[in-house]
Amino acid sequence: MDNEYTISVVVTGLPSNARQPMPEPGESIFQFVIRNHRQKWRNFVDNLCQKSHLSKVERERFLHGRFTSEDSKWSKEIEHFMNSHLPTASRTIQNLAELRDNPTNLDIEIGFSITEILWLKKQSGMDKEKTESIARNYNVKIIEPKVLTGTPYAYLPHILDYIKGNFIWIVPGGTYFLVPMTTHGLTNIIEGFSKLTELSLFCDDLYTIIVRTSALHDVLNRGHRWPDDPSAEMELFRNCGYRVAIQRMPLVELEPIYGGESGVIDEVVKELRQIASNGKKNVEKPWWKFW
Repeated sequence: MDNEYTISVVVTGLPSNARQPMPEPGESIFQFVIRNHRQKWRNFVDNLCQKSHLSKVERERFLHGRFTSEDSKWSKEIEHFMNSHLPTASRTIQNLAELRDNPTNLDIEIGFSITEILWLKKQSGMDKEKTESIARNYNVKIIEPKVLTGTPYAYLPHILDYIKGNFIWIVPGGTYFLVPMTTHGLTNIIEGFSKLTELSLFCDDLYTIIVRTSALHDVLNRGHRWPDDPSAEMELFRNCGYRVAIQRMPLVELEPIYGGESGVIDEVVKELRQIASNGKKNVEKPWWKFW
């Protein structure tokens, strides 16, 4: 891409298919996370032991989630692990801040930057107070639109004054992603927008959508009422002479234990490898579906 495009990210509430953590009777949230992420927890404890020179006895105690008052010195690390494995908006914000500040260390031309991250506080799920604190720490703008709407997408006309980017990326809170893979995905999507100026909206057919800001302004300036449902939004764009694209190439994911689908990021990796392979063979392959 010749120019760098800017993205405004809007973090909304949980995806419609999401569910809250469901610990077993007598089980704490902490024990729930350890049980469902045993290997990741083991790796975390081993790293902590190596860094802090914990004894074998302490390691065993940590592996089973047993802590004493003397372990408070590691509370920040443990809290970060917990937050990273629960469906909270704060983990989504942390991922997005990393993408904003350090998009990738891979040898690719990015072609985009994140201008701001906006958090819709009224749409947030669990743990609002912690999320608000983390949002402030990561320089995320907290907004509370006065107008209440049925879906996060319907907020768009009411938050346009906050939008500075060429594109608006709507991301459900509670989701997470691998920064390098999502960087690759975004790079390909923004490249598609740059090549097709009438393209107004991209939907990954699962969690997120990306809207061209100028197209949204144009539709609203024509006096159209902005609908609550994404499918109706697509129809509105088409009726105004724009095109939309749908491709099951998810940019974020949610664990199956929270209602998500497994292997979502694997789909991204497979699709990107296919794109790269076709590129090497100089084969034209439309990687999305137009309407």
